Amino acid sequence: MRVGSAMFGVSVLLLVSASLLVPQWDALAGKKRARAPVSVAIGQRAYPAGASVEIRVINATRRPIYLPGCASYTLERFDDRRDTFVPLPPRRCEWENNAIVVPPGDRTFSVKPRVGGARAILRAVVTYGVGCREGVPLTRARCSRVDTAYSRSFVVLQATEK
Repeated sequence: MRVGSAMFGVSVLLLVSASLLVPQWDALAGKKRARAPVSVAIGQRAYPAGASVEIRVINATRRPIYLPGCASYTLERFDDRRDTFVPLPPRRCEWENNAIVVPPGDRTFSVKPRVGGARAILRAVVTYGVGCREGVPLTRARCSRVDTAYSRSFVVLQATEK
């Protein structure tokens, strides 16, 4: 029994040591992690079923960015069978509104994900334009560049989970 518990202790120690080392690997290799000019942050790692999720678009550039005037973000659900994220049906828009301007700083959106009561691993996706004309829909804004930012994944729990 003593040998088994000692082996267990060594295994846990190695696991903890490795988990502490992984985030530091770039620093040990002499690499600096560059901050993305535009990123998407989620308020929590897990949400109860039916709760609102905060999606924060962070613009760390010196210029405004432009989001679609309708469906400014989408949610994707991890599909175990395909081993990839797939889009959830987006919010329905009757017409495309003018692009939403996000000046340097951030803008927060709130959404209640519809996942049918099942546990779901989700992420938020934001497509944005840079160098766009203001006052028109994003599809007509003649942006100099269009890019996409993804949040880290988060979990929406089943109604019976806590």
